[in-house]
Amino acid sequence: MICILLAPLVLAAQYNRLLIVHQLLSKGEQIEKPHADNCSCAACIEISASDSLRKAQIRLSAYKGLASEVYIALAYPDPILQAFELSRELQTLAKVEHYFGEEYRKLVKQLSRFVARLLDNVRGHEELEILLNKTGLPHEEKFENLARFNLAIQYSEKGFVSHPNCQQKLINSRF
Repeated sequence: MICILLAPLVLAAQYNRLLIVHQLLSKGEQIEKPHADNCSCAACIEISASDSLRKAQIRLSAYKGLASEVYIALAYPDPILQAFELSRELQTLAKVEHYFGEEYRKLVKQLSRFVARLLDNVRGHEELEILLNKTGLPHEEKFENLARFNLAIQYSEKGFVSHPNCQQKLINSRF
């Protein structure tokens, strides 16, 4: 667990180094999600017993890599869904994390901005329809009217919901 702080993929993701992250992902590397704070595996017990601050730093470092725009865009088939889910997890961590709650809140805001910037890149009505109506698992091709928009509301993604493209779609769907 200690080596996760120095893992090349984590560092490359934290600095949004597209080519390095792409190269490491193509070789099968992944950023492992940190264990739960109350994990009782041998590695977690060992590091908690010696230095709980160090354990918190390692967790934060891993989550910074996982929340990287480049990492999410390259590692997941549905980056918007991944950003929503990770944001929810980070919100929970921000409430319970003793040392780095503010850092987790910054990552939540970063993910919100990322999702809004993805909407900025939508190039037409058809793309927006597909994006807002996507439902189901990332690999499934299921669509339901405004499913992704409703999911954004459930996840309290204000930047996504208030984005001009979403608002335009809402106005057009009423008439």
